Amino acid sequence: MTSRASTISVVGSPALTDTGGWVWVVVGEGTEVSVEQLDPTTLAIHTERDLPVADTLYPSPYRPVLTATVGGPLWVAAGEDVWALNPSTGVTETEFDAENEISSMSTDPTGTLLYTGGETPGEYGMVVTEYDARTGRQLDRSDQQFAVTAGTVAATTGGVWVSYRSGMAGSAQELSSNDLNEIAPPINPNGPFDTFDQIMGVGSGVSAGVLWLTSLNTLSCADPSISAVRSSESTNVSDPIASGGLLYALSASGGVVVITPPTACFGG
Repeated sequence: MTSRASTISVVGSPALTDTGGWVWVVVGEGTEVSVEQLDPTTLAIHTERDLPVADTLYPSPYRPVLTATVGGPLWVAAGEDVWALNPSTGVTETEFDAENEISSMSTDPTGTLLYTGGETPGEYGMVVTEYDARTGRQLDRSDQQFAVTAGTVAATTGGVWVSYRSGMAGSAQELSSNDLNEIAPPINPNGPFDTFDQIMGVGSGVSAGVLWLTSLNTLSCADPSISAVRSSESTNVSDPIASGGLLYALSASGGVVVITPPTACFGG
């Protein structure tokens, strides 16, 4: 495991991705969001851009999130504000008010669909919203009524993996891209807790064709289509993103770590 320093202070989930030949991190600093463009080898900061937050349910500092789009923009959100940035330069191309406090973002492998997870003023639980990933036009939405707080979204082919807390525990499940109804994982016959249901919750993310699941001190990888777990190891990280056979993640102790995951994670 290799660690690299980064000026991460307040972040959301996910706050780390790679696109346009760069690793990108978003950081909440006061009433603004700082977008950091990092060298993919050294993780040194190449440039920084500040985005002012105008619409929000809660006071600063904000917990910004981001997601890359295949052949499209780098999407960034903080509070209710959403920005589409040029994936090579970080220049803002468009922005809009989502009218819900966004806690997570993800785009599907085709670059067609953008998903957000958040909470709406006056409503309880989590709302999952589906957008056109190129234009930001809203297509569908689903309320996750068992959620006690807004969780995370992780898009894959044909659906989106959603993680949220429902008390002291939490779970991850996949919603269909057609109607945002639950389609995976299958019911666990051995009891209420497994890789997809854990005390203190489960984080989920999809990259390099792999479903990455994080819980307290455990990182697991699975097939995103059939929910089959391929490997698990003990480590305390969050927001993993795979690229070039490596896994970039946020360490519980702060900063960015680079992990070489088991070959089995990639179906080998």
